[in-house]
Amino acid sequence: MAATGLLMTATAVSASATPASASWSAAGSATASGQTATLAAPSAPSVIEGEHSSVALSWTRGGTGFAPTGYYVIRMHGSTASPACHSGPDALIAGLSCIDTALVPGSSTFVVTAVYRSWTAAGRPSRELLVSGDVTPQPVASPDLGASRDYSVLAGTDVVNTGQSSISGDLGVSPGASADGLLADSVAGEIHLNDASSLAAMTAARSAARDLDGRSTGSHLPAQLGGVTLTPGSYHSDDGLQLTGTLTLDAVGDASAVFVLSSDSTLQTAAASNVHLVNGAQASNVFWRVAGTVQTGSDSDLTGTILANGAITLGQRTTLSGRALSLSSVSLSAANLIGVAPRSPAATDTEAPSAWPSGPGSSASEEPSPTPSDTTDPSTPTVGLLPTAEPTTAEPTPGPTPVITLASVVMAIATRSW
Repeated sequence: MAATGLLMTATAVSASATPASASWSAAGSATASGQTATLAAPSAPSVIEGEHSSVALSWTRGGTGFAPTGYYVIRMHGSTASPACHSGPDALIAGLSCIDTALVPGSSTFVVTAVYRSWTAAGRPSRELLVSGDVTPQPVASPDLGASRDYSVLAGTDVVNTGQSSISGDLGVSPGASADGLLADSVAGEIHLNDASSLAAMTAARSAARDLDGRSTGSHLPAQLGGVTLTPGSYHSDDGLQLTGTLTLDAVGDASAVFVLSSDSTLQTAAASNVHLVNGAQASNVFWRVAGTVQTGSDSDLTGTILANGAITLGQRTTLSGRALSLSSVSLSAANLIGVAPRSPAATDTEAPSAWPSGPGSSASEEPSPTPSDTTDPSTPTVGLLPTAEPTTAEPTPGPTPVITLASVVMAIATRSW
């Protein structure tokens, strides 16, 4: 009888299996399998302990087999899991150590996971590494919003509204002077079109944006925010941010804790997406710094102050508990609910604002914007169906801080003083 050829294949099996081999001889055909290599978990994680706002982590490559492409680290604080060391599945650490700079008080647990991009089996996490002791992180400071804090909506070029929007604070445009489509009861605060107040507000907003851009980038922010829980700190992404579902911000019991989320690109939300605040997190302490445009899907529920270079477009029935501040334009659509902190005394700083930087971590040339003057044509500003007001530079008369009574459909932020 003529012997047919042998067929032999090699298949990778679970990393927990014992290495094996097989050999045989026979007439006919046969198939066998044996383990060729494994991707071992990283081992011997260690930490340099101390009373610091950061912690140094190191580990060794586990066992033998293929060398991983890189690693990422997860920090566990109680039941909250957060990315550590600016790392994540899409932002691997090439070496065997890192420094985590986004600690929260108390004990934290770190898990290091090895990743091999072309391996067919999933990477295996290391054993848990408990970091205990007096961990005292440096708190993230809020940017000073100055004169812009009274504004629910502030745009550099124009504001466009469609439908019944509700705005609890001031609305301003500078150096532009156009606000179209607003109904008579759309704005509970004041409307300022290229006057001293809107000019001061834009100056303050630009200053706050520069403050955030000049800070260290902080922890890595995944491109998809849905299903993510973040503890207080600064987070940054080189790419665009997307929110589908729920982003949870956990203040870990500290009502003064600040969250800064920045993107060198854009921010987009899917319909019905939301930001959920837990354990004392405050809307007044959440800041979004976006170099590009911001666009929300219908029925989105967002929280915080948005500082964007590009246009901000709030989709139908979007709720923003915060502020929409844009160097470009702001568009509102059908029953947007805009919350803002109580009004502060009117600002007197009327210095012309310079150009915003191009985005987080960058700078831009200083080009002064037009300054309102007594010769400004009062017919130039347009406010849709509302009467226009002449720009004024008169000093305000000191008096008690005004109190805004908000309609039931308007969300206001309970804030601490800036």
